[in-house]
Amino acid sequence: MGLRRWLGPCALVAGVSAVLFGAALVLERALYFRDILHYYAPTREAASAAWRAGALPQWNPGQFAGVPLLGDPHAAVLYPPNLLYLLLPFPRAYAWTLALHHAAAGLGLYVLLRRATGQAWAGAAAALCFMAAGHVVGLATAGPLMAGLAYVPWFLVVLSGTARPARRVAGLAALGALQALSGDPQSVLYAALAALAWVATRPAPRERKEGLLVAGAGLALAALLAAPQLLPAWNTLRLSTRSAPGADFAQWTLHPVRLLELFLPFALGGHLETPAFWARFAVEGPAPLPFSLSLYLGAATLPLGLLGLRRGSPWARFGLVLLLGGLLLALGSHVGLGALHTRLPPFRFFRYPEKYAVLATLGWAVLVGLGFARALEPAPLPRRRLGLLALGLGLAGALLALLALWPGGAREAGAWALRASGSSKALSADAPAAALRPALAQALGFGALALGALALLRRRPGAWPARALLGAVLALDLLLAARRIVWFGDPALFRAPSPVAEAVRAHAPAGPFRLWRDTLGLRGAVPELHTRGALEQARAWERATLKSNLASLFGLEELSGYGAVQLAREAALVQALKGQELRLAQLLNACFLLTAPHAPVLAKNPRVQQVAAWPELKASLWLLRDCPARLRSPARVQLAHSEDEAARLLAAPGFDPLTEAVVEVAGGAPPRQGPLAPATLSDAAHGTGFAAVRAQVPADGSLLVFATASHPGWRAWVDGRPAPLVHVDLAAMGVWLEPGEHRVELRYREPGLGLAFGLGALGLLLTLALTAWRRPRRPPPEPPGTAASAPRW
Repeated sequence: MGLRRWLGPCALVAGVSAVLFGAALVLERALYFRDILHYYAPTREAASAAWRAGALPQWNPGQFAGVPLLGDPHAAVLYPPNLLYLLLPFPRAYAWTLALHHAAAGLGLYVLLRRATGQAWAGAAAALCFMAAGHVVGLATAGPLMAGLAYVPWFLVVLSGTARPARRVAGLAALGALQALSGDPQSVLYAALAALAWVATRPAPRERKEGLLVAGAGLALAALLAAPQLLPAWNTLRLSTRSAPGADFAQWTLHPVRLLELFLPFALGGHLETPAFWARFAVEGPAPLPFSLSLYLGAATLPLGLLGLRRGSPWARFGLVLLLGGLLLALGSHVGLGALHTRLPPFRFFRYPEKYAVLATLGWAVLVGLGFARALEPAPLPRRRLGLLALGLGLAGALLALLALWPGGAREAGAWALRASGSSKALSADAPAAALRPALAQALGFGALALGALALLRRRPGAWPARALLGAVLALDLLLAARRIVWFGDPALFRAPSPVAEAVRAHAPAGPFRLWRDTLGLRGAVPELHTRGALEQARAWERATLKSNLASLFGLEELSGYGAVQLAREAALVQALKGQELRLAQLLNACFLLTAPHAPVLAKNPRVQQVAAWPELKASLWLLRDCPARLRSPARVQLAHSEDEAARLLAAPGFDPLTEAVVEVAGGAPPRQGPLAPATLSDAAHGTGFAAVRAQVPADGSLLVFATASHPGWRAWVDGRPAPLVHVDLAAMGVWLEPGEHRVELRYREPGLGLAFGLGALGLLLTLALTAWRRPRRPPPEPPGTAASAPRW
């Protein structure tokens, strides 16, 4: 396409993104829901701080007791567009990266369907349907997921193109590598599944074989290109809780009743509005709201989607396979696929099966584009199919009338639905009908308008106003529903001070200090989430009380943080000391505890002192009087021969975390067990990815404990010579010291970093070589029996 022919598509996708996210792009509004405020903002700041210091971001001390930063895929420290966070305030940078990737996804689908059908309007309809679909718009709360998704349509564009195989492999490699760097490695799986569906639906064996080879080679080369991200991520994955997911790992599985939302907007109620979402039994996740805030594909898209199901069309088969396959994967355990998500790689590495609804959305958008192209053909349309749709709309109208004319029956049916679903008894029996009525009305209205616009288009297929009218009906239907799940707040949420952070700094003799935030104890103080105003108040309260990783924005560290990955040893320690948070805090240098205002257990403990309380926040801050230092030398060591034994020793009633330590030994002669003369430590310093201390060690030797998460990337040097590290207190680490005066240094360097960047450089050379390869290619033979006038799709 020439430059002029790009102006229209670019204006379309930019317009859709602007309608949805424009307030955060240019106005004083900010996206803030879910992980944006308390996960993405602190993580981006940790990476940006390292870049500003001229260092590669490798270690993040702000989550848990420290986690690898480069090894956290969601941190996306090597993704080029994230450099925008160095130039703009976080809320603005987040909005722009989100909107640009959202528009890029729509533009890719436009190119795909424009090429497949030869119709620009078909590409525009597909792009609109995809960009404004409920699941895609809901990813506004997860910027990395939107970034990775943006490359899936372009992956199909390159795969289905006519360029030489070598160049297509190079193009797929570049796209797959960017996906892996974007912060959502699962999007590479989406691209692979979509590519597999495209290959499987090709009519010619030669095309299937070539497509499979090109896609496989492209993904393999993409892994090589993205090695600087993938190898650290794999190192972290093997040591994290994701390496052995539990039974509750695959949460947020799509409940079958939510399939009503595909073509009925919010048939079960809205999330922060009236009528409220009533089917709480259908939310199978860690929060009261589903991961996919909406599944709406548009009632107005139904006529076009049905027209797109053309017999004998490989593109129609492709769209249908994606639609059904995505829904089955999202339904997970409800259709017998639970083991797939918990046991089979690579599916078991990713949480929340609802995410696979994005494949269903992509498949439906393809069908809608095909249907629009078919509506522009002179050939007759399948009247029976459209007649059945009209009948369905009529039945919807009859049901709507029945709900209006027989409120008693609607109430009885609603009461039965609440009893059958096990929903809260506090809900009114009118709730199901109150949610269904507006959904039916909107679906009926836009479905009828779409059929009318389609009839007008068939009468004047060459007139652009008729096409524009049908497009406008689609846009209005989808955008009205999409705007209901895009929530903006005041950017001051990202700048507001925290009284808790100020109190910690006021009472801390030095820093950085760790904080243990009693999440369960504070849960009752969270404002109820019934309205958008209440949601914003809840986020303000979370900022004030340093939810998850927000402490790191104030120069503090939160031991009970949140992240996409958690080291398995940390999780095991937390589980072993469940109910003994004070002991956990002492082991890992958390000198402050934030909990509910009244904590009788703490009030009776002489080792803690309440230093601040905030009745309006329903929170209080406690200081450990004898908080162990980050670098310490215990007076007694107990040996353990396994992680389980270490956990038992740490949880034993007589264990004293102030004077004792548990060291794991594996074979060989164990170090000396029993009483030790602790070393005298001076000049201690620690920061992001390093620690140093001068130790005066007595005649019997001693153990130096570093209360930071143990990871193979940490290395120790004693007087400039490498020294082995041992696992201490299950999740921390330590080094044995001989008698005398020593200078001990500990530094973090991602394992295999040189190899990772070497593989990435090799992948880049291979990609450039494939791009420049000019081996001539013969055109593929025309399939037998193909008419010259038949549409390509």
